[in-house]
Amino acid sequence: MVEITPFILIVEMNLLKAMDQASQAGTFVNVSIEAPYTHITKGDIVKIGKELNIDFAATWSCYKGEEQHCGVCGTCLERKEALQEAGIKDTTIYSEKFIFKNK
Repeated sequence: MVEITPFILIVEMNLLKAMDQASQAGTFVNVSIEAPYTHITKGDIVKIGKELNIDFAATWSCYKGEEQHCGVCGTCLERKEALQEAGIKDTTIYSEKFIFKNK
């Protein structure tokens, strides 16, 4: 499992709060930034997508930006884990293989 530490969550939340304050201060229409999925797991997000009939094969997660997902960067690993947690078969084509083993 990819571990998200409390420190990372605090940094992300502080960044989002600062960006929200800046966008409100810098616009005449008080544009705000909301992040409704920051308090649920990636697996939970995938489950919501499944309910909405999202075609996950048509989504992109990889940091590397190649023609295929790399399969080993942080977001590819999170993608694999989230799909597995949600019980969705991962049909993504990865250029490198890294397989999660069930606990």
